[in-house]
Amino acid sequence: MLSIIAALLISCEKDPVPMEIDFAYDVYPISVDDYRSYDVDSIVYNDFTGEVDSFTYQMQELIADSFLDLEGRESFKFHRLFRADETEDWSIGDVWSITPSAERIEMLEENLAFNKLIFPLKFQSSWNGNALNTLDEECFEVKSFDSTASILNQEHRLSREQHYRSVNLIERRSQEEIFTRGIGPVSYQKEYIFRKTDGINFENDVDSGFARLARITDYFV
Repeated sequence: MLSIIAALLISCEKDPVPMEIDFAYDVYPISVDDYRSYDVDSIVYNDFTGEVDSFTYQMQELIADSFLDLEGRESFKFHRLFRADETEDWSIGDVWSITPSAERIEMLEENLAFNKLIFPLKFQSSWNGNALNTLDEECFEVKSFDSTASILNQEHRLSREQHYRSVNLIERRSQEEIFTRGIGPVSYQKEYIFRKTDGINFENDVDSGFARLARITDYFV
């Protein structure tokens, strides 16, 4: 009798509820007519004149249309538009494409495909951003995930993705993006600076390259 009761009790126990996986798809929402506008600060190091030139302008990323790619997947036309400031109309600069899937987001830039994000996304996620092209391997890594910060005067959860970073006596190279749930990329930073030196007369060192920072100012998703 005791064995029967024990069997009944065991059979009445509920199966454990599986934990729902947070894939974090909302860190980059993609739909037709979505746009994100940015203020861009750019510094260019001129190794011919030795001067440092600064530029400011505005950039907008627009999801212009959708289509089926050669594999039959839904992809989106990704337009980058530019203007000097709010007094000018937007002028189209680049026409790329972006393809979201359950596993990743692919970006096609200048006929080069990149793994922009992978899913599920989490802290210390890492992947080869150049796995879809013939360039050298480039490790993309999530350096922070769901930290809280103010974006456009509202609190949001941010994730920082580092593409690469190299700092030594000869060069400073880095690139990173910051994504916000429900908005997408809210900040871009890229630095590519080289120092030309003979190793003796450091006062005559000449820098070349550029540094660029873009911060979101407006969006529609």
